[in-house]
Amino acid sequence: MDKATIAVYDARAAEYADFVTREKEDPSLQVFMEALPSGARVLDLGCGNGASSAVMVDHGFNVTAVDASLEMVKICEGIQGVTARQATFDDVIRDVPTSDNLYTGIWANFSLLHVSKAECRRVMLGLNTLCQQPAWLHIGMKTGDGEQRDRLGRHYVYYSDTELQSLMADAGFELQKTIVGESAGLAGDLEPWMTLLGVRR
Repeated sequence: MDKATIAVYDARAAEYADFVTREKEDPSLQVFMEALPSGARVLDLGCGNGASSAVMVDHGFNVTAVDASLEMVKICEGIQGVTARQATFDDVIRDVPTSDNLYTGIWANFSLLHVSKAECRRVMLGLNTLCQQPAWLHIGMKTGDGEQRDRLGRHYVYYSDTELQSLMADAGFELQKTIVGESAGLAGDLEPWMTLLGVRR
């Protein structure tokens, strides 16, 4: 994730927290939680303001939330039961796998779309090494072609359905579920998206 994108999230952390709340029902999050065993250890990768982390904690999961934006992490630190830290994708995949940092679930919800496709594949392969067996990986991406900055200055990379399915398979996860939709984000533009849930057995 580039510095300009992180700067946008730092500057708009409070606004983002008002926009993305734990009260908003997320069908993809429900599917993810239903796939996990009770009390599973989960990594919320690119956690934003921690809305998803808060819901997962409410459902009894052990959540570690990481984000490159310090201001987002500060918001997450105020959520009871969530362990939050500032970290880039590279910081996370450089963690040496031990019994203390292996995850049963990884929730990467509209975070990996801020890096190049080659970088995304590399990060997802790195995440594989931090997973127990079995383990579940959720990714959310915007669908389309190319890459661009939105009106707020955030860098986005867009994927086709086929590219996303290939991305999941190349990372070592068997596709279990896809959900498609269209919604407006913080910038206000209505855009299509897809979420995928994969399992590594």
